[in-house]
Amino acid sequence: YSQNTISALNKVLIALLNRAKNIDDIEIKFNTNSKSVKFSQVKGMKETYLSEDDFKIILDTETTNKSSALAKSYLIIAFCMGLRYQSVKYLQGKSPELAKVKTSRFYCATTLLEKISDDTFSTVPLPDILIDYLNKNHNGIFPYFPHTSTMNKYIKEFLKSISEMQDEVYLNCNRFKKGIIKTKKLKYQIVSTHDCRSSYISNLANLEIPREYVQNITHPRAKSVSRVYDAYDKRDLYSKALLLAKSIGRTNTKTVYKISIN
Repeated sequence: YSQNTISALNKVLIALLNRAKNIDDIEIKFNTNSKSVKFSQVKGMKETYLSEDDFKIILDTETTNKSSALAKSYLIIAFCMGLRYQSVKYLQGKSPELAKVKTSRFYCATTLLEKISDDTFSTVPLPDILIDYLNKNHNGIFPYFPHTSTMNKYIKEFLKSISEMQDEVYLNCNRFKKGIIKTKKLKYQIVSTHDCRSSYISNLANLEIPREYVQNITHPRAKSVSRVYDAYDKRDLYSKALLLAKSIGRTNTKTVYKISIN
């Protein structure tokens, strides 16, 4: 298994053993808090991401069943918002908000960034293409999605039907106790729910959007050399979302990330 898979399984095992400690009949003879029984994750080894051209192909691909329709909807939402799976699920059943910041109006959505321990929210400006898609396919609301593992299965099955997703991709896999092993897979085989997040950040970087504006949306609590500055930055979430929306508008009106500001 990969190092990250071992790490994930390890966390589940430790959680199970900690629960077992509360049962009188079971004796756990080692310290589950010891560093020697924990395996840390390693940096991801995938260098590829979904480009704007990939997105257009996905958008134009017809779906033939419910699972592929859910996969397509998830990819479009996450690609346009740069969110983790938990944050996309937080929005299910909700409608986009029409934000008003001074004289500007634009569509956005506020969601919880689940991976951070405290309640950290982010407001993401919504591209026109996403608003149109939700209106045409989901009555203007964010759809409901299944469990993460099920969605990853749906995504791979959906992308497998697209010829452009059959391209070979080279990647370095960090195998447990074996180190880095170079391997080759087809593009659809390596895309998961999390890849839309790296795609969002990479594509906005290609548009030369200031890193600060993107970080305000994707990693608002990330540690950086500007922590003192951040502590005194009292702008609300909508104001930060407007900065990103305006910055995208100044770069390239043909980008799929185009956001209308009235």
